[in-house]
Amino acid sequence: MDHELEDAPVLVEVFRSLRRRPSDERAFVLAAVGIQSVVTFAGARFILWVSEADGPRALTHLRQYESENRPLPPPPPPPRLYPNAWVGCIAYVLCLMGVAYVISGGLVRLDAFDTGDLHARHNCPLRTLAAWRSPVSNASSRTSPPDMT
Repeated sequence: MDHELEDAPVLVEVFRSLRRRPSDERAFVLAAVGIQSVVTFAGARFILWVSEADGPRALTHLRQYESENRPLPPPPPPPRLYPNAWVGCIAYVLCLMGVAYVISGGLVRLDAFDTGDLHARHNCPLRTLAAWRSPVSNASSRTSPPDMT
């Protein structure tokens, strides 16, 4: 029985925290570099233990981890509130309602296509640019087969 106690490694505390997550993170960091560790709960704190032989190496890696993972800067202050911003919202809604009223009342002419000012078939710019097509695309766009006589 005494022989088992002599073979047990001596553990050294390398980190402690009030929450378990920081201790588990550091245990994960140590496991990544091949150092075995144990997290225990003692009183009101979680303690990370390593063997006495790995203690200095573990402390070095944990210090490096702390220096690389600084806490995030505080969030920026909230944006400034404008006290009379609601006036702009009301003006926008009134503008939309005014446009709807003018259109539904027939105060604006909406038949530009019918009056001949705009005709999509005759004023299409792509119709005048038909020459840019390649012969292959012109041949494939035919609706009837070519005349073979």
